[in-house]
Amino acid sequence: VEVQGELVRNMRRQDRVINWNEDQESVALRVRMSDSSPGAIASFQLTSYHGNTACDSQPFWSELFRAFGAHLETGDLRNLKGEPGQILGQRDNAILVKCGKGALWLSHLKCDLIKLPAMTWIRRKHPHCDHIPVLGENILTDSRAPLPYVPYGQTPATFQEIWVTMTADGVFFVNFNFYNGAMSTYQAKNLESILRRVEESSLCKVIVLKGGYNFFSNGINLNTIESSSDPVSESWSNINAINDVVRRIATSSKVTISALQGNAGAGGFMMSLASDMVVARQGVILNPHYRRMHLTGSEYHTYFLAERLGEAE
Repeated sequence: VEVQGELVRNMRRQDRVINWNEDQESVALRVRMSDSSPGAIASFQLTSYHGNTACDSQPFWSELFRAFGAHLETGDLRNLKGEPGQILGQRDNAILVKCGKGALWLSHLKCDLIKLPAMTWIRRKHPHCDHIPVLGENILTDSRAPLPYVPYGQTPATFQEIWVTMTADGVFFVNFNFYNGAMSTYQAKNLESILRRVEESSLCKVIVLKGGYNFFSNGINLNTIESSSDPVSESWSNINAINDVVRRIATSSKVTISALQGNAGAGGFMMSLASDMVVARQGVILNPHYRRMHLTGSEYHTYFLAERLGEAE
């Protein structure tokens, strides 16, 4: 049988090494082709800080990390000055890195076999570089910050894990695009804060929870729990934070709809059941298992699962 096409060699390690002199689109392609395993290979230009002031020492290059979660910066921050490979700033634990042309966000890094938010690894490996500038308002700690609105039908021009779009007739779409669908304590608190403020809006009649592009939600973040100095305490904090999200949805005075454009698993699937209505596109995979992972679920699933499926099921 005649086979059409061209035999391509296997991908090598060198193919996954990031060259920061390339433009942001080329670097993003290299990260994305290596996501979610084994990851692109990158080091970063850092500067040591004392307090909030940069030290007189020369910038230096970090050790090699595996890089994940590429987001193109297409807003004004792409024009920030810096050297290729320099970390220009941070937001919600992601880092913005200067490219030959433009700048690219990376949400996660991997070192010592575990994948964590990028700033977590930067802080652990280089504590004197902790004061990398924060770019933009923090929607959790600054209650005066405006809701992260994006015009209806558009997506953010910058790295933004949570954003809200709305229609003229009062339908608010809440997007929460967390890497691999996993929600840490910090992210769950951010989401609960946004849901509360959306509900308080006099313009809101319906709240539609959309989750992310590839995942609606997969529940709590086991990696941040495992890497915590106190995993027991962090797991308790994480489960309580996501429970607060579920309770916010379930007790909302507005009509709530879970619109699953991506897969949902474990606590993320249970969270979707808290809405008044649940819809999913064709092809979405639901994986509500806890038992095979030796986990005991929460997210009020003993109430909502029985309500949806019946006690017999």
